[in-house]
Amino acid sequence: MIKITKIIFSVTVLAAFSAINAGFLVDENPEPRKIKPVESQAVVNSVGFPADTALNITVTPVPGSPNSARISWDLSRGSRDTFIVGRSSSVISDTSDALNALSVRIISSSDKNFIIDKNLAPGQYYYVVLSKKLSAAKKIELFPNENYTTNPLIIDDGKNPRMGALPKISKISASIVEGKNVLLSWVPLNFGGVKYTIYRSNEPLNTPEKVRSAEKIAELNDRDRFIDRNTSTGTYFYAVTTDDYSGNEDFSLLPDESFTVRGIKVFNNDDSVVVSSIKAVLDEKGYAKISWLNIQNFDGSYEIYRSIQPVISADKLDSAEHIASLPSYETAFSDKRSGAGTFYYAVLSRNKSGTLNRELYAEYNYTVEPVSVPVAEDPVKVLLLKSEAKGTDVNIIWKYSGTDYKDHLLFRSDAPIKSKSDLLQASLVDAFDLRRNYYKDFNLPTGSYYYALVSENYYSDKNLVLENGVNVTSIPVEIKNDSADLNYSVHSLSAIRNDSASEIRLTWSISGSEGLGNYSIFRLTSFPKTKEDLSSAALIATVDIKSETYSDKPEFQGRYYYAIVPEDYLKNESIRFQKGVNVTSVPVMFMKQNSFQKDEEIVIEEIEKKKVTGNIKITEKRKDDGDREEIKYSSDSVDLILKNYFYKKRYNEAIRHLSALSSSKNPESAKALFYIGRCYVEKKEYYKALKYFINKSVKASMPKQAAFWQDYCIKKAKGK
Repeated sequence: MIKITKIIFSVTVLAAFSAINAGFLVDENPEPRKIKPVESQAVVNSVGFPADTALNITVTPVPGSPNSARISWDLSRGSRDTFIVGRSSSVISDTSDALNALSVRIISSSDKNFIIDKNLAPGQYYYVVLSKKLSAAKKIELFPNENYTTNPLIIDDGKNPRMGALPKISKISASIVEGKNVLLSWVPLNFGGVKYTIYRSNEPLNTPEKVRSAEKIAELNDRDRFIDRNTSTGTYFYAVTTDDYSGNEDFSLLPDESFTVRGIKVFNNDDSVVVSSIKAVLDEKGYAKISWLNIQNFDGSYEIYRSIQPVISADKLDSAEHIASLPSYETAFSDKRSGAGTFYYAVLSRNKSGTLNRELYAEYNYTVEPVSVPVAEDPVKVLLLKSEAKGTDVNIIWKYSGTDYKDHLLFRSDAPIKSKSDLLQASLVDAFDLRRNYYKDFNLPTGSYYYALVSENYYSDKNLVLENGVNVTSIPVEIKNDSADLNYSVHSLSAIRNDSASEIRLTWSISGSEGLGNYSIFRLTSFPKTKEDLSSAALIATVDIKSETYSDKPEFQGRYYYAIVPEDYLKNESIRFQKGVNVTSVPVMFMKQNSFQKDEEIVIEEIEKKKVTGNIKITEKRKDDGDREEIKYSSDSVDLILKNYFYKKRYNEAIRHLSALSSSKNPESAKALFYIGRCYVEKKEYYKALKYFINKSVKASMPKQAAFWQDYCIKKAKGK
């Protein structure tokens, strides 16, 4: 006898050379001549199964013959092929096991659908009946107890054969609990008085012989679970057996029913913490959602990576995109900026000292099955955006097309919005589904306001175009708020982590010149809707509103909103909570400082500055003729330098001229320092660039842009 796959190869050779030369039972049982089959009632009733599929396989001992068995089956409707009957001494758990079974007989679909398997040695046997053509093409499908048996035929030495068709446990599963222990669970038998025996091994327990030689770790009565606490770092496989009706242990096996097909990785080393059970699926909005099992007693962060190929090695990790850092209590993340495509993900842990654990384990901390984010069949597109003043409020209305309703972001700015960088400096008002068609921006201070409405992944959207009157308001809306003209009021409240990630820096703008100047700052875990919500929030400070800044140092990591209200807010009937006005638009993530974040703490070197106010003379040597020319810049000439040098990719010259404008006495110094950093980004000198993005004046003047490029430089400098 030989394996089914070998039979298929041999049959192909036989057809080519018109000769028979094979060492399996087909020699003794030559393939019968073709006879047009007649459909039986069993064939007629087989609707739902593929053609050329064996059904209702049955194995019974032959009375009076202690070493023989009768194997019978029906065929699905439309079956015309020749079939191979195979035998295996181990449980058939997949197509590979089926194709590697030993051949017993080849039978035409027109023959009687049974054979007698004789002269069986003592042991345990499983049977499978497969189409020869489908086997050759490796396109077989397995249907338990239809075209293969799940219960063994047992031949005992000196005894009659019997079937091992005994009640068995089902749905065995293994998972990590308490950091390093394995919880084994199963669906028990539906009657009492049953003994369950648990085996463990470092290799799959898919044969009775392997189970018998494996480590027996427990014997339980009438239980449906067991915690294996005696583990060390390694991969474990489990099997659970039951006793038969005579008290004999039943070693017949079913994959993922009575034994685990996949091993479970255990880490019993505090320096090697790895998440487990990572999954990536599409959520209801069409985003990739990544989830994992938390690491017990872990106080660090999780680093999320995205790639277009499995992150199976260090070089694949280096080429993957780092997309998020999350605190250790998080167990899920929605990737809202991936765009359409097929993606793989990895979740790695970073400990408190800042060390990234780069160990990679399939289906534990990186996905092996991709998640496909589809191109929207009918993407939503903003067609018209208008704003209208109603007293101190602004009504925003829009029209749109499409049905793929992903969230959009509404931005407000006191300057025209022409580019993505303008959006970074604007205030995020809210995020919502476009189907509402209407939004009211409440109680704004006196001023002129522009609005933009863009998709949630606007920054990574290469096709985004900002068009006046389409997704950006073409003219500003004017607000006259008499109540706020004299009395102090707050607007444009924002919160960002500082350069060392050890605190959160709040900034705001004020209008008015008189009235109550003391304001209370609250830290919250959710957006406040009423004044009563502040009663459960943390009052972190009372400040002079004219300070326009405050630094918070939370005790615990988390996601936080901030609200700033007059000290007498309980008596003030006009208090309203508005995103981007007196409440931060989005929560800010705070994590405890680690050494990775300490890399951000770079002391800004003193820049040689020309302490000259008013007109500044910069001497430039021209490369073409060696002549020297003097260019006169006023103190607000950063834009001119950008036009003449930065946008022409003459970064070294731009750095030299911008440095001359970086004096603290120059009103445009922060902008000059910011674009010096941008020059170094273009030159791929990320550590040099980082010094400018964490400059205090830059962060105060351009907080969102500085935060974005700061994070960008850190990732690039670290090789992310």
